[in-house]
Amino acid sequence: MAKIIATLAKNIKFYRAKLGMTQEDLARKAGINRSHLANIERQALNPSLTTIDRLAEAIDLTASELLKPLDK
Repeated sequence: MAKIIATLAKNIKFYRAKLGMTQEDLARKAGINRSHLANIERQALNPSLTTIDRLAEAIDLTASELLKPLDK
């Protein structure tokens, strides 16, 4: 389980930076609190499927794309 959470955190940071978004920007667009997003990016929180879907939609990806490792 830890691997998928690490992948999610890495991908969120990567795509957020690629789009030039701050945590506040992405959180607002996804309808979540900035501190909630920060905890996800730090792997201090396991987000719900709904939150993963909202984050993916906010950066124009599907949830499965957001969970797919970038290294492969």
